[in-house]
Amino acid sequence: MRPGRGVLLTGPSGVGKSHIFILLQKYLNHIDRNQPLAFTKAQTVQYAYGDTTNGGNAALHRIANKKHTNGLLVNQVFDDILAERPTKHFQEQPVYALPELITMREELFTSKGVLTHFTANYRSERIREVYGDRVLSRLLWMCDVIVFTDKATDWRAYNPLQA
Repeated sequence: MRPGRGVLLTGPSGVGKSHIFILLQKYLNHIDRNQPLAFTKAQTVQYAYGDTTNGGNAALHRIANKKHTNGLLVNQVFDDILAERPTKHFQEQPVYALPELITMREELFTSKGVLTHFTANYRSERIREVYGDRVLSRLLWMCDVIVFTDKATDWRAYNPLQA
């Protein structure tokens, strides 16, 4: 792991990727209330982008540049990237909003050291197929990747009485 980088957790559904970040969020927000970790579902970003009143790139800028009440930019987790569906903003063709948000967060990482973390049920090949080489390259620059194998336990289906 490289210090000062985000983390991209990938692996099958139910292995605990989101829960790891939820626990980390609670821990970090407890020990340092001046630099919280925000947790946002990728689908929420997509809905914000598609909002006809306050959506589009303005919504992505608001999310990417989220600030704490003390004025500091917030480190963020974007959960379940690639689970979102392409969305239209006004008459545009449906698009994925996350690639643009990833680009914005990469600029903040490079210029200010702001961390961004991600979870995905897909490996880098699928991220490349959907978001493109450029976005995958930015993700790998910002984040170290931790992969849960296909053999990892699905904790949603786990029954300790049958183990």
